[in-house]
Amino acid sequence: MACVKYGRGGCDLTRIFLEPPSPATQMVLDAARADERAADAYYYGFPHPESIVPALTDINVAQAFAARYDIRQPGN
Repeated sequence: MACVKYGRGGCDLTRIFLEPPSPATQMVLDAARADERAADAYYYGFPHPESIVPALTDINVAQAFAARYDIRQPGN
């Protein structure tokens, strides 16, 4: 219950990285590997999970994250 009130973002990040990567998570990781600016946004999202968790869990937000750094996914 404390997770819901105080640490939801941290709990979400832990869950995301304990499970196999979703397509959204993989897209964000690929973007972070391809562009230093995306890597910085990813890294600096950890202290403020609410800024990065949506991109790691929602494919549309992940696509927008990648597009912000001109990262094109195969097939797009």
